[in-house]
Amino acid sequence: MTSEVVVQLALGVGSSVITGAGVWLAQRVRATGRVRRLRRFLGLHGLVGGDCRLVIGDHFSQPGAVHRRDMAAMLELATVVRSAGARPEVLSAGQATAPSDDVEFSVAGVHANRRTEAHMRRYLPGLSMRNRDGVTVPDIVVGTTWYPVSDDAHHGIIARVCRPGRPHLFLVFGQTGISTVAMAAHFAAQLPALDRRFGAERTFCLVLRAHTPRAYGYSEVEELADVTEAVLSPSIPEVESETSA
Repeated sequence: MTSEVVVQLALGVGSSVITGAGVWLAQRVRATGRVRRLRRFLGLHGLVGGDCRLVIGDHFSQPGAVHRRDMAAMLELATVVRSAGARPEVLSAGQATAPSDDVEFSVAGVHANRRTEAHMRRYLPGLSMRNRDGVTVPDIVVGTTWYPVSDDAHHGIIARVCRPGRPHLFLVFGQTGISTVAMAAHFAAQLPALDRRFGAERTFCLVLRAHTPRAYGYSEVEELADVTEAVLSPSIPEVESETSA
C-alpha cells in the first residue's frame, strides 16, 4: 500500500469521524435544548432533577382504588415528567395534603379527586363541574357556557396555574375516564406547541373535546376554547342557559 493510499484512507476515516461527531453533537445540543425548554414549561429548575407530584383520584365505586383510565392518564404524564429528567411521585388526594415545593399535576375531575376541586375553587373560580338533573356525568361550566357530555363528545380541561414564588400547578381531567386519558395524551403530544404559545410563566386554561370516544378512544381531540380569562374571574352563581359547545 503506497503512502498516498494511506493518506487518502486516513483523510476518509478522519472525515467520517468528524462528520459523525458533528451529527452526534448537533443531536445532543438539540436534545439538551428540548429538555431545557420542557423543564422551563413545567416549572422545574436547573438541567436535571426535581420531583413532580401526580395526584390521582379515587375509583368512583371503590374508594382507595384507582380507575384504570386514571392510571393510564397518570402514565402519560409520568412519561412527560421522566423525559424532563424529573422524578414522578404518585399520590392520592389524601396523601397530597402535606406541604410541598414540588410541581403538581392534579389528575381526574372533582368527583374523583377532591384536590382538583380545591384547586379550581382557589385558582380558577370561573371553572366548575356541575350535574344536571337526571344526568350522571357532570358538565364542565365556564362562566355561563356549559359543555355537556354526549355520545359524540366528551370534554376536558388542560390548565397550568403559575403561582408567584411557588411551583407550577397543572390540572388535567375530563368528564369521563376516557376523556381524562385523552387530555393527558393530548397534553403530552402538544407540549412543544403549548410552550411556544404560552411560554414558561403564563397561566392558561383550555377546553378540549374528545370526539366520539366509543369509536376513537382518546385519539381524536380538538381544542374548543382558550378560557383563561373567564376561569380567572369568579364564577356566576346561577347559570341562566345551557350551551353545548
